[in-house]
Amino acid sequence: MNSFIIFLLLLIAFNTLIFFIAKKYRQIWKISSGIFILAAPIVFFATLHIIGEKVGDGFAGGFAGLIFSGLLIMNAIFLFVVSIFVSTHKNS
Repeated sequence: MNSFIIFLLLLIAFNTLIFFIAKKYRQIWKISSGIFILAAPIVFFATLHIIGEKVGDGFAGGFAGLIFSGLLIMNAIFLFVVSIFVSTHKNS
């Protein structure tokens, strides 16, 4: 549970950083979305390995990895949708 809270705080911190950088550069939304999607498998396997080693159960590590990488992918989809609205609003 502690690792989940830390992961959420890091995700919120990265989103805040992206928001402040995106005020200058509009392309940062799509770039950060791509980075989050590419990082999802790395987060999955790292979580699977670390929690599986710590707890001794591969099922718990797999479930935690699935949750963490799923959150990253949902965040990336959200950022991509925001980038579409930001670019549409700027052009009109």
